[in-house]
Amino acid sequence: MPEAVTLNQAFAGAAAVLRRAGIDTPELDARLLLCHAAGLSHEAYAANACAAVQPGALARLDEAIGRRLRHEPVSRITGTREFYSRHFSIAPQALDPRPDTETLIKAALALVERRGWREKALTLLDLGTGTGCILITLLPRCRKRTASAPISAPARSPLPPPTPSASAWGRGPVSFPPIGSTGSAAHTISFCQTRLT
Repeated sequence: MPEAVTLNQAFAGAAAVLRRAGIDTPELDARLLLCHAAGLSHEAYAANACAAVQPGALARLDEAIGRRLRHEPVSRITGTREFYSRHFSIAPQALDPRPDTETLIKAALALVERRGWREKALTLLDLGTGTGCILITLLPRCRKRTASAPISAPARSPLPPPTPSASAWGRGPVSFPPIGSTGSAAHTISFCQTRLT
């Protein structure tokens, strides 16, 4: 009977396969995919690195590595993306938060400071919501705020509206009204990468 494969061995093997294939971040990708396949947090992986990997987890890891070798992004494989220390679900139709999105958050916060809006009532408007990461990231950084993520999905649109999960962060009030609704706060910030000045 073959010896069980440990988490460390599975990680090393996955990283080696990804490295040979020329994947840019083989160790990071291998760790993320292994944790996902085994259902472990990064802390649990580190604490149990010598523990045996369950056969089902090895099969899921093999499948995930195969997808990564076809250059599918890790976030699409795992269905999650970490953004500003929060984990967001990535639906197949949603845009994946990118480093540009972090730049947008920094620019928005700088605008709030520059205009002296930190203590004023703000309405944060996140257009084109997929994960809701812009809205959910900005909410705790603004003192008085309401937030909305307008939903516009024509009948034939392949994109479903976002799940209004922002309330799970305890940062309300958050609403997902239809396009055309307007807020009544003193200042409205509309975040568009090309118009943020």
